[in-house]
Amino acid sequence: MASTGGPAPKEWDRRRRSWISFAARRPTADRGLNPIEEFACRRSAHYRVRSTIDLLENQIDNERYALMGISESSVTRRGFCAGGLALTTIGFSRLANAAETETDSRITQLAKFKLNMEKEAEGLQSLKELCSAVEQNEPGVLAYICHRSAKKPDELVFFEVYKDEEALKAHGKTPHMGKMVAAFATLFRPPVEVTRLDRVGGFTR
Repeated sequence: MASTGGPAPKEWDRRRRSWISFAARRPTADRGLNPIEEFACRRSAHYRVRSTIDLLENQIDNERYALMGISESSVTRRGFCAGGLALTTIGFSRLANAAETETDSRITQLAKFKLNMEKEAEGLQSLKELCSAVEQNEPGVLAYICHRSAKKPDELVFFEVYKDEEALKAHGKTPHMGKMVAAFATLFRPPVEVTRLDRVGGFTR
């Protein structure tokens, strides 16, 4: 086969050994590598570190499985996280039936706060009751869904969509929100972080 003008096999072998050596230790300035070789070595080192982090995360998850009585072979890490979210999702969505012409007036936001783990069962029950009350009594609320973090079970995230500003203001004045505020100090933990979102694109089924 005709030569392509690239490095000879011995040169490639030298570079390969240099990359392995470079990735295995902290890079130094005296390795005599050109910029392309240095970039490749740094990239290799990055993946070594990423692999180590993934390994530690998997070990932590395996210990969590053991504490919960779940065998390592019965669930994958991704599947476990997805299952955790599904089991702890509370709320409803009317977005699929909402008129597209209302998009400009909609208000979408995230609300984050923490669950008091000493009152876990009581806190979760209050969230279920809150979401049910909002669904039954507030037609201006198009989506009101509470998620619980799969990795940090005390973290709660609400995804909320309101028809307009008036619906948002009315939501804060309802009896069920008043009940939630009264019980907050006992069942939950501050701070409450609210983030308004601007729609970029997407769809709802």
